[in-house]
Amino acid sequence: MTIEEEVLQLFREGYTIADIGADVGLSATKVGVMLKKLGAQEPSRKGNTSSKLDDADHRKILALWNGGLAVTQIAERMSVKKEVVWRTLKKAGLDRSGSRRYRYDGDGSGAKV
Repeated sequence: MTIEEEVLQLFREGYTIADIGADVGLSATKVGVMLKKLGAQEPSRKGNTSSKLDDADHRKILALWNGGLAVTQIAERMSVKKEVVWRTLKKAGLDRSGSRRYRYDGDGSGAKV
């Protein structure tokens, strides 16, 4: 198996770009570039503003957050900046309240997890 095939397989299995890089001995940047060349990753959004995300993207961010992923992991998976994830969470009624973690419950009020 070539390194490209291994990277692609790990990506399809849901591993983060950073984890793949650590596994195959490449930087996360090189893994990201490789995935883009292989057509497996959406090109990054220039400007990375939350207004460029559609409703499905916002729902996916909230689902990933509720699933326990960190903002950095969500940003990497969605190919956006962390600030975009934070804006989406804030619009859903969640904020950066220290180490407390809140989940989105669908009505705009955060429930403590």
